[in-house]
Amino acid sequence: MLASRQVERVLRKQFRENEAPSILIEINSTCNYQCPFCPQSSFRRPEQYMTRDSFSRVVRQLEGMRYTGKVVLTGNNEPFMHPLLVDFCRMISDRLPFARCHFTTNGSLITREQVRELCELSHPPAVDINDYTPQHVVIPRIRSLLSSLSKSNRLTVVMRERSRDEYLGNRAGNQSGESNPEDYRNVICTWPFMGLFVSWDLKVFQCCSDYLHEVVVGDLSKQSLMDIWKGQECREIREKMLTSKRRNLVLCRKCDSDWFILPDHCAS
Repeated sequence: MLASRQVERVLRKQFRENEAPSILIEINSTCNYQCPFCPQSSFRRPEQYMTRDSFSRVVRQLEGMRYTGKVVLTGNNEPFMHPLLVDFCRMISDRLPFARCHFTTNGSLITREQVRELCELSHPPAVDINDYTPQHVVIPRIRSLLSSLSKSNRLTVVMRERSRDEYLGNRAGNQSGESNPEDYRNVICTWPFMGLFVSWDLKVFQCCSDYLHEVVVGDLSKQSLMDIWKGQECREIREKMLTSKRRNLVLCRKCDSDWFILPDHCAS
């Protein structure tokens, strides 16, 4: 609660609604793993992939805004399952030179050719690799791939040894939890302030815990990014989070998230 109050004060003072700090895009709907802490283990969504045209539509809007925030190609999905991942990264690199591309992966599907192509981009993405294998065999393989490339490559890769036994929250009731959501009813969560979450079909949903996209706040096939970000649905979610009305939000009242990471322009 003490941390929650501190974060609330910072957001009230420094959060600017005219900026969407991040655009998080689930470019595909599935994952090749079924980790116990993730909803992918209990309910597999139909396999769907964002088209090149849909992705270009998002990039075109960001291009018109001269977007300088973060474009994340991960939600509840494994991005390397999408055959156009490298092409999407190239599109961001070429058309959004002031933005930062980022994605998280389990690393199991990465090929040497993909690593080489990503390294050759003018603005390579930042890649987080979470090795969930029992003996952590993914990290040595990725290190071997990287060592075979030119030392001048600018691909930023962070590798972490992780466990499938971790507990990462109940994902707004989409996964079994160890805690009581009632205890979080007055605790702030900064996800609604971090950015927009876009699905493969251009629907904009509430946050990464909204695994089934229950709360749709907009549609990029009909609306602009900023119209959604500054629209009534998103504003009401942020306002209720700031005024201890989390219990009045359909997803948040059954969630045990206490995400305290601040947008970059607030964190300083």
